[in-house]
Amino acid sequence: MQNFADVAVPLNVRDVFTYRIPKKKMEILSVGMRVYIPFQSRMVIGMVVNIHQKKPPFKVKEIAQVLDEQPIMSLEMIKLTGWMSAYYFSSYGEAIQAALPAGLNFISETFVRADIPVIPPDMKPKETEILQALVEAPEMKISMDEMLRRWGNGVKRQISWLQKKDFVSVWEEPKVKVTVRTHTVWYWSEGGLEKSQELITKEEKKNKKQPKWLMALEKLLEMGLPKPKTDLRQDELFSDYVLKRIKDEHVISEVGEEAPDEISSLLHEPHLLKTLNEEQESAYEQILEPLRKEEFKSFLLFGVTGSGKTEVYIHALKSALEMGKGGLVLVPEIALTPQTMRRFYQIFGNQIAILHSRQNERQRYEAWLALHRGEKKIAIGPRSAVFAPVQNLGIILVDEEHDQSYKQEDPAPRYHGRDVALMRGYFENAVVVCGSATPSMNMLHNCTRGKSKLLELSARHAGATMPTVKVIDLKQYKGKAMKGPLAIPVYLAIKERLEKKEQVIILYNRRGFASFLICHSCGEIPQCPNCSVSLTYHKKTRQLRCHYCGHSTREPQHCPACREKDLQEMGSGTQKIEEEIQDLFPEGSVLRMDQDTTSGKDGHSNILGAFGRGEADILLGTQLVSKGLDFPNVTLVVVVNSDTELAYPSYRSSERMYQMLSQVSGRSGRADKPGEVFLQTWKPEQQTFQFVRHHDFKGFARQELQFRKTLLYPPFMKLIKFVFRSGNEQLVGRVAGQMKHSIYKTYSKAIILGPSPAALYRVNRKFVWEMFVKLPQTFGTQNTANFLEAVHTHYENNKPEGASSVRINIHVDSL
Repeated sequence: MQNFADVAVPLNVRDVFTYRIPKKKMEILSVGMRVYIPFQSRMVIGMVVNIHQKKPPFKVKEIAQVLDEQPIMSLEMIKLTGWMSAYYFSSYGEAIQAALPAGLNFISETFVRADIPVIPPDMKPKETEILQALVEAPEMKISMDEMLRRWGNGVKRQISWLQKKDFVSVWEEPKVKVTVRTHTVWYWSEGGLEKSQELITKEEKKNKKQPKWLMALEKLLEMGLPKPKTDLRQDELFSDYVLKRIKDEHVISEVGEEAPDEISSLLHEPHLLKTLNEEQESAYEQILEPLRKEEFKSFLLFGVTGSGKTEVYIHALKSALEMGKGGLVLVPEIALTPQTMRRFYQIFGNQIAILHSRQNERQRYEAWLALHRGEKKIAIGPRSAVFAPVQNLGIILVDEEHDQSYKQEDPAPRYHGRDVALMRGYFENAVVVCGSATPSMNMLHNCTRGKSKLLELSARHAGATMPTVKVIDLKQYKGKAMKGPLAIPVYLAIKERLEKKEQVIILYNRRGFASFLICHSCGEIPQCPNCSVSLTYHKKTRQLRCHYCGHSTREPQHCPACREKDLQEMGSGTQKIEEEIQDLFPEGSVLRMDQDTTSGKDGHSNILGAFGRGEADILLGTQLVSKGLDFPNVTLVVVVNSDTELAYPSYRSSERMYQMLSQVSGRSGRADKPGEVFLQTWKPEQQTFQFVRHHDFKGFARQELQFRKTLLYPPFMKLIKFVFRSGNEQLVGRVAGQMKHSIYKTYSKAIILGPSPAALYRVNRKFVWEMFVKLPQTFGTQNTANFLEAVHTHYENNKPEGASSVRINIHVDSL
């Protein structure tokens, strides 16, 4: 009986491909291994997702090589990536590639290896030269790239001849770019200690003012060496010039060494595990029940900011480890990883592996391998860490589950990290706990439908009180009543905090692309009459346009609400605000945290570390500063422009606005000092502000869910976004129109918004259109997959001429 393998390849093709398993490979091949296969006119790496004995009705090619000795993906992970492929309408291979780290994915390198140790006689000179080089090479192999460099393209003929004679073999190995993270460490040179004393004594005899380099040398003697350069640079005395000057005296020398991993310097103090209060204990006990039974169950841990959700996570994770299970902790942003890491490391020590995109490939691979081998039991990281190979997974913790950073936009698969975590828990019989102070409407709706269980923490931990929230009507503060971007009461409040040596967080929320118009007389932002979202202002065409239904109108000459001619375009940047804040408060130091200042690998942790150590008085930033930060000395939070979320063209604008304002408010007064929050706005009458002011999330959620239900938006409908891109402006519109026709032909009850030009209409010389499709919420994984497959088939059979140049991306459960 012949055996066959279904193989997924990392290409934009939704099928898996069947190959015959050679007899000599039957015993060593299993699901979850990578194989080297002939595909069309080339050889590629694929993943075996199924093994069976059903012979296909076509000629089957044979697997060329098995690349792994053991499966690198579990059966559960194969199921999970299969679900992702179907639900998010990506290829199986793309889903698998997203789940694997560099070095274990589908990127390969070709090698030629000598299969005989002695050169046979009577060979041609060229073949002899090549085979001799292979025999003498380390491990008797040379990469194909190296062979092409040495002998040119003609070498392929010689290799083919040598293969036919069974003198050499050609195979693929995963390509791993190994880069070791290094740092500079300063040591005493030979005899450096003695020479240091001589230099200091000699300088003292001169009875002159001591130079800076000698002061630094004295301090080095007190501190002792070796010391990493990064540690020394924390002290401004140890500048590059000073260290070089001391080095020139042959007292110290620098050595490049492999840097320790990012958690090696943290403190492991498991005895500092905090005792849970009554509410926390109740939530923990309910999580423990399915954990003990080894059954899937999902929870929504809804707790106000500072209520101690993390302590519940830690106790539940500790219990899972005591049962011999592993755990997975997801955070929405890399910025939160260092702070989360410290809190979990304090209890769990080196059982933790960190996974995030700013690690180099070696670090990610080593962390993945430690988890795969069971050497580490806990994985922590943002969205992509949901695929971490935690062994015997018992619990998944999704912190700040509402955050839109969990949604992958590009490349495919365009998944939501929280939803994939829930499905992984289902496949692996693990408990999933999603936590937030401002839960998403989707998770709240899941609780009302019985799909998740609601757990509540209603008060701040250790007696801390919720901050006082004040809404500042900017219409009342103009001219001399403003200090730069701040109303006078806000300016005075910051000044008072600086005098008390307390810290301040200022949020300047800047959307990446959407400009909007606002009336400076009444605060009105022009809205779409059909969709209850703001209209995006297109300055070039002087139009206001809705990017859901396509409604557009000319730029108004006066405000549609108050008729005043005071409409202005909004938009600026954090750099400008930083300069203004520093000018207003010269006595305080300002740290800016945005995409520009955090682009480096350690950008987030350096800024947050400095602020936590009190090296700055004011932390200014975008939404990054609103998420999960815990600084006991922060007693004031200011939001400069609270209206910006309302200008974002989305049915979720109010939800995002409440979440952002509530989350950033929660950064204030988290310890024994009372906190205060100022929200500057042009529209204080907007009801969301009243909910934030009273910390009334439940009231906000009731209103928001009613709005969604009335207008048929998620969670009461499934929303799918189609994005079309092409360099041909006319063609992209025709293709979008044909796709709309194919959708109606497939499911006539679909509600379609658009197609219309996207907010970013032209990106990288490509024109972009969007279309939104509403489907019944009853469309589960299989129905959604079947619907999209049928639409795709109809479109392929009826697409316009030249349509292949239009790129189409599909976002299931669009945000």
